[in-house]
Amino acid sequence: MSRDGRSRGFGFVTFDSEVAAAHALAEPQWLDGRLVDVKQAVPGDRPQERTSNKIFIGGLPQDVTTDNLRSYFSAYGLVADAVVMVDRRTRRSRGFGFVRFANGRQGAAAAEAVLRDFQHHWFDGRSPRS
Repeated sequence: MSRDGRSRGFGFVTFDSEVAAAHALAEPQWLDGRLVDVKQAVPGDRPQERTSNKIFIGGLPQDVTTDNLRSYFSAYGLVADAVVMVDRRTRRSRGFGFVRFANGRQGAAAAEAVLRDFQHHWFDGRSPRS
């Protein structure tokens, strides 16, 4: 919480087992109808090098669907999950989404390939941004 009592937009969770923590990291997590970005906390004195198999896609046209994202990015590797974020009230696209590739080195390599080729991605004549 900030000094004025407002949420700072992040939090920490301690799990009772490594298995429970691994499960939380492996699956998309939703809180109050919103997809949240779950990451392993790393002590500041020893940075952990970790590759990610999940990418943020911004600048999406309003008519791009979750199926469009999944189909498009499957050219890079096995897509485990894709989602276009929508406004809870209006159900309209918020113009961004996430793509998560299969776990493991191949998924991380697929995500890296997408980011490496990012200036070449277009949806309906519009270039998304990372």
